[in-house]
Amino acid sequence: MGPDNSQLGIMDTRDAQALAEEQNLDLVEVAPTARPPVCRIMDYGKYKFDQAKKSREAKAKQHRVKVKEVKMKLKISQHDHDFKIRHAIQFLKEGNKVKFRIIFRGRELSRPERGRQLIDQIIEELKEYSVIDSRPNHAGREMVMVLAPKPGLREKVKAEAKKAREQAAAAAERVVEAADETASDGSAEAKASAAKSTARVPKSIMAVGLDRARQQRDQDKEEVVSPDAEKKDEDS
Repeated sequence: MGPDNSQLGIMDTRDAQALAEEQNLDLVEVAPTARPPVCRIMDYGKYKFDQAKKSREAKAKQHRVKVKEVKMKLKISQHDHDFKIRHAIQFLKEGNKVKFRIIFRGRELSRPERGRQLIDQIIEELKEYSVIDSRPNHAGREMVMVLAPKPGLREKVKAEAKKAREQAAAAAERVVEAADETASDGSAEAKASAAKSTARVPKSIMAVGLDRARQQRDQDKEEVVSPDAEKKDEDS
């Protein structure tokens, strides 16, 4: 086979090697078990580089699923419960599984139904983000359950993050436009319009937009030559 995958037919090994050397390429055996063996003329160094690059790109796109653990006591305060649920939601959004461990202590061992009630509550609270990967299992002093992210949850979170970034960029542009309008027209109506357009913009985004607007105004002032300066130039 030639460099462009064209069929060169059956030929002697020496002739094939000479043909490859004429093109400053390599003769590589791609199907040694075939009869006759199949060889291809190629740049072997470039071929190895391309294969390594594809492997790296495929590896970068892969998401390694981790199992995050969340422990809860049977007697847990509402604040701690909500805190751990928020962490579990974050783990699920990142594409990880979550293992819940419900710990029984002392006389609580005689009330396994309370552990089951807590497990059912967790499942209900996380039903929007997860599916049951491993059913609740009561062994010894623990009740264990594993939840997995809902199919498509990670992609949905990425799409929402992208949309939020685009909205932030658009908001920053509105801030710049409003600041320019305020600078060019100092009337109360213009100031009210600028305040209305930036009312829902986070302060951090507003600060960035205003800085950009100030820099643009300073640059415009430097480019404008005053009438007195022009008159002095004419006299000289």
